[in-house]
Amino acid sequence: GNLQRRREEQKTTGEWLIYAIHENIKYYLCLAKHSDSNDDIRNKINSSCILEFPFLREILK
Repeated sequence: GNLQRRREEQKTTGEWLIYAIHENIKYYLCLAKHSDSNDDIRNKINSSCILEFPFLREILK
């Protein structure tokens, strides 16, 4: 609800910084726009991060 309200008020800024935490380390995976769908973000992560960070297969089931 808060994101939608901020969009309506035109107060969203910047992008989403998507990361995963594995063994207490943050792995930055993707930069996405607020308007990107969850599927688009997931596709970006799947296409560019899974091979580099195999542990994501377990985290992102």
